[in-house]
Amino acid sequence: MNSSKKHIKILDELKNISKNFNSLTRIKAWDTLNEIAKMVQIFGAEINSNGVSTEKELYELLELSKANTNHFSKALKENLDLLIVEYNELIKLPVSRNLTIRQFEHTSKKMAIIKSENFIKCLSEDELLISKVLNNISANTQTVILLGTGTNELIAEISLSYEVIGIEPCNVSVEQKVKNCLYLEDNDFYEKLKQHLIECVGLSTTIVLHPSYQDVPGLSNILKVIKNLLNATDIELNTRILNTESWYQQAFLNHRTIEEKIDSVINMDLIKDKHKGEHALMIASGPSLEEALPHLKKLQHSHRIIAIGQSVKALLNNDIYPDYVVSTDTHENNYHFFKGIHIEIPLVFSMQVNHKIPKNTNGLLIPLNDTSFNGMLLPFLKTKSFTASTVAISAVMFGHYLGFDSIGLVGQDLALRNNEYYSQSVKNNALNDGQLSEDFYNVELNNGEIGKTTPVLFSFLENYQSVFRLINDLEKRLYNVSKCGAKIGDVIFRPIDQISAKDKKNKVIFNSSEYLSHEDKKNKFLKQNRVLEIFKESENILCKINHKLSKIIEKKVVTEEEYREVIKEMDKFLDNKVFSEIIVPLQIVQILSTQNKSRILKSRKSSSDERMQIVYLIKNVIGNILSFQKKIETTKEIKYS
Repeated sequence: MNSSKKHIKILDELKNISKNFNSLTRIKAWDTLNEIAKMVQIFGAEINSNGVSTEKELYELLELSKANTNHFSKALKENLDLLIVEYNELIKLPVSRNLTIRQFEHTSKKMAIIKSENFIKCLSEDELLISKVLNNISANTQTVILLGTGTNELIAEISLSYEVIGIEPCNVSVEQKVKNCLYLEDNDFYEKLKQHLIECVGLSTTIVLHPSYQDVPGLSNILKVIKNLLNATDIELNTRILNTESWYQQAFLNHRTIEEKIDSVINMDLIKDKHKGEHALMIASGPSLEEALPHLKKLQHSHRIIAIGQSVKALLNNDIYPDYVVSTDTHENNYHFFKGIHIEIPLVFSMQVNHKIPKNTNGLLIPLNDTSFNGMLLPFLKTKSFTASTVAISAVMFGHYLGFDSIGLVGQDLALRNNEYYSQSVKNNALNDGQLSEDFYNVELNNGEIGKTTPVLFSFLENYQSVFRLINDLEKRLYNVSKCGAKIGDVIFRPIDQISAKDKKNKVIFNSSEYLSHEDKKNKFLKQNRVLEIFKESENILCKINHKLSKIIEKKVVTEEEYREVIKEMDKFLDNKVFSEIIVPLQIVQILSTQNKSRILKSRKSSSDERMQIVYLIKNVIGNILSFQKKIETTKEIKYS
């Protein structure tokens, strides 16, 4: 029987019993009422009722009938009424494989019911449950991530003491959604969650699984996603801490290269849909690249080849010549993949890429405007490129911009083979052996099996989902040739030996109109001096704030008024659009941490010592910014007369 019809039938039966309940009580039909109690327990167990649903609870109810029949009949009627309400709410939920939650009230008490194809559970949040959760949150916690929002009573209680992010894994009707919760079903869930995690930087964060959700199917995977996003956020922020100074320096150095090779620069604005109607293959460096190489020799004559930097030597060594090479990594190791390459391949690059790559290439240059800072250095470029966490996604986005009808992913495994992520041919040209950490996640593969991936590679899979949400039709235009690669959303698997090679392609030729215009050159579009002027302007403001901070620290006490004034001046600096885009990235992690801690402090009464801690943090941030600026301005290689 269809589960929905079954539950409607049970509801009708319960309603009929309820109609006759008072009569049965009046005639003292205790044997019948005992049978009704057993039925209530059976139907309660069916949906994990908030009332009597276990054998133990039934036993206690029946024991009550022996002690006091009036109390027994009253308790039984209450459980019967509750069960009728729960089944009534249950049949309002859609028949779906997906988890769905519906909140409701009974006798002024908030409740909820969760349902999927093979799971039903009723829940409520009493004082005991709430108290137990609060007691298990460590004393130093400042932010709580609550997985499972239930009736919203638990999250309301937690929010009285902590900043809280509620995450609901079940589908929820629009009218029951609340502002301070994130919903897994929403298209922008991952973007919103990442933004909230940014707001947790520098704060002690605890993840709490709602006690009533512990047996909800699929929760372990969602917990893994959340923990991975936390890990990925940490990785991203630590990467910024380690590389920000180098990113700025590389940008200035690449700026000089563009100036020196100005006649070889292609304007991205002018090549949109350049390859509409054609097909491309994006070549990454995963293990499956090895078996793809023989096929690529033939397919290069019919498909445009977009190679990422790590794969270019492996391709050339096998007589496969890319139409474009994409590179974004700032590290010296990245240049190793290009060293010794002298052929003319158009180079698509972020301004943060290691400067030796654009400097030493013989091909045309196609710089990307993928940050506000780069946009200031390249004011002729209006097209804002997607800021990607991986060069492969940058290459896919570039292919999308060029208008290809389809883009095949080659070597884009995002899963491990023998704990390695490089193909053998790429390893032969790498400075490391392609080994990864011991932390592995399970991931579905294109062949239907379960494979292993790492937290970083798993985050790349999530980043693909963000791209697909941004560009609706992109997912349908992609296919993956790696049979043992991780499944990327709904991207289909297509064996590489089944790709048609009938169409013949011509050599990529750029028209004169696609290069930088004479007007761009004549107007001296290169704006490095303006960036340095911004550095100087910000230095003057920060030095004034720093002077006030020094005076406060000298007297070892900070009043609320002094503290508010300092925070106000710092916020004004951070809110300045130019400074926020050019200066703030220099210390973004420390700034986020300081802002978050200051926000927590602002929400309650604070002591001078607590305010002084924030003062020290702000002074440290300003000191680091000024130090970074000085290094960048005085670096011998990038200093202009």
